[in-house]
Amino acid sequence: MEKWEIFQRKKNLEEKRIVLPNATVGKTYQVVLNLEGEDWNEVIISNITGLEQIGLTYAAESKTLSGIPLEPADVKLVFQLLVAGEAMEKKIPFAVNPDPRSLWKTLESDPNDPWWKADEVHTQQSFGTKQLVAASKRGRAHANIGKFREDHYALGDTGTQGWNILAVSDGAGSARLSRLGSKVAAETIVGHLEELPASAYEQLEAQLMMTSHNGEKPLEQELQHIAATFLGPAIQELYLRLETLANSLDAQLSDLHATLALCLIKQFDEGWAILTFSVGDCPISLLNSKQNEVTLLNWLDAGEYGGATRFVTMSEIFEQPDYPSRFSARIVPDFSYLMMMSDGIYDAKFETTFKLAQPEVWNRLIADLEGDNPEGHQVKLQKGNPNVAAALSQWMDFWSPGNHDDRTLVIIY
Repeated sequence: MEKWEIFQRKKNLEEKRIVLPNATVGKTYQVVLNLEGEDWNEVIISNITGLEQIGLTYAAESKTLSGIPLEPADVKLVFQLLVAGEAMEKKIPFAVNPDPRSLWKTLESDPNDPWWKADEVHTQQSFGTKQLVAASKRGRAHANIGKFREDHYALGDTGTQGWNILAVSDGAGSARLSRLGSKVAAETIVGHLEELPASAYEQLEAQLMMTSHNGEKPLEQELQHIAATFLGPAIQELYLRLETLANSLDAQLSDLHATLALCLIKQFDEGWAILTFSVGDCPISLLNSKQNEVTLLNWLDAGEYGGATRFVTMSEIFEQPDYPSRFSARIVPDFSYLMMMSDGIYDAKFETTFKLAQPEVWNRLIADLEGDNPEGHQVKLQKGNPNVAAALSQWMDFWSPGNHDDRTLVIIY
C-alpha cells in the first residue's frame, strides 16, 4: 500500500467511531471487537491501554475485551492499531456505570418515634414434626430515606390445644401510621385467638372431624363455613380494635391501613388442619409433599393499580358478597412447605397471581432460597440448623430491579 494511501486510511480511521457498550461495576463484561467495513480491512488491534485501572483485559487472539470492573469510571481507552503494518492510536470513550445497589443509602429510622419498630426481625422454632422460620426486613425504598418498616408478622399458639397462629401484615405506604396498623393487626389477631377458651377449639375440631369424615372428600363450602364461623368474630374484633385505636390517636382509620394474612394450623394424627383468612395481597400457599402441586389458601386483592389493594381497616370488606370467600379451611395429610409472604417477596419472585399457581415457580423460589441466586445467599431449610432465621434475613437482601418494598416471609418446612 502506498504511503499516501496509508496516510489517507489513517485519517479516515481517526474519524470512524467505535462504540463500546457500557460496563457495570461488579458485573461480568465481555465484548468481541469485530470491526466491520472496508475501512477496517488490514487493521489489527494490537493492544488497548488504560484497561488495568478498571479491571478489564484485552485478548488479541480472540479480539475479546473482558473482566469485572471494580470501580465506576468514565475514561478514554487507547486502541493501539496497526494499519498495513503502520502504528496509530485511537481514543475510545468508555464508561463503567456504578452498581445500582451502591446508590441506595441505609439511613436509620427514628428510634424516638412512639411507633418505631426494628428495621429487621427474624425468628425460628420447632413446629410439631416440622420447622418454622420467619423474617421481616425494611425495604431499600424505606431505608434510603430513613422511613420505618411497615411490614409485620406475629406468631402464637394456644398451648395445650396445639393450635398455632401465624399472621403477616403489610402497612400501606400511603398511610402515615401504617407501621402501627400492621403491628396491631398482626399482634391483636394472634393474641385474640390465643385467649379463646379451650372449649372453642374443641368445638372447632369436632366440626372439622365431622366434616372430614362426612364422605370421601370434605365439602369445600362446609369447611369454608367452619373457618368463617370460627375466625369471623376475631376479625370483627380486630376491626373494632383498630377503630378504637384510631379514635384514641385522633387519627383516621385509613391512617392505620394494613393488610392481613392469617393462618391457624394444627397437626393431627390424620394430617394438618389449616384455616386461613386474608384481606390484601399477602399470599398463603401450600406446596404438597411431592412439590408438584401448589394450593393457594387465599385470594389476593391485587390488581393492575395500587388502589386495588384492600385493607383490614376498611369496613366495606365486611359488606361485600365475597366476604365469606376470604376464609378457607383445609385438611391435608402432609405438605412440604407452607409459605406466607408480603408483596415485597411476592412482586419480586412471582410478579403475577398466575405464577402463584405454578408449582415450577415455587420450586424456583425454593432453589433460590437454597443458594441458586446471584448473591450466593443460602438458606438451609433443614432441621437442626441454628442459623436458618439469620440466613433467611440475609437472603431477603436479594436484588430485584424496581422491587424495593419491605419484605416478610414465613415458612413452615
